[in-house]
Amino acid sequence: MVRHPLNVHDHTVALYWIVITSLKAPGAIYELPLKYWPSEISFDNYIGLITKSDFGRYMVNSLIVATVASTIATLISLLSAYVLALFQFAGRSAVMAAFLLTQMIPGFIALGPLYMMMSNFDLVDSKTGLILVYIAICIPFCTIMLRGFFENVPDALEEAAMIDGCSRLSALLRVLPLS
Repeated sequence: MVRHPLNVHDHTVALYWIVITSLKAPGAIYELPLKYWPSEISFDNYIGLITKSDFGRYMVNSLIVATVASTIATLISLLSAYVLALFQFAGRSAVMAAFLLTQMIPGFIALGPLYMMMSNFDLVDSKTGLILVYIAICIPFCTIMLRGFFENVPDALEEAAMIDGCSRLSALLRVLPLS
């Protein structure tokens, strides 16, 4: 077994090689032996990326999808985590078990049914479909994470806010920065 001079599994090393390879001239990428620093730095790869593709549009689309999906998922998870952390009700442990179970199942298992469902609603190859999928994937994880934060906030803070005349929602908004 040939041992690599650098630990390939180290993320810092991998990022280093990505950056160094991107700074090589297009033909110099395949030169052997590998060099730890390119003999000539070239920005041709970046120029080609910007001029020969719709990279800007792709970045804007990614920014839109990520911003909308994360905002909506966080808001929904905020409310569900608050309820799961502070209220006792029938089925509470079943809901948490379902959220945890969804995190244990590999995502590729749902690809077939998800594609069929998105096809039925005509959401394949659309930002709306992608946003909905990201929201559905993120809600269980965000809820589990936020629930842990809400459980660590003392009950006295919420009680004090409610004594001062706050509703549950305004108490949540006042307690939220502390969590």
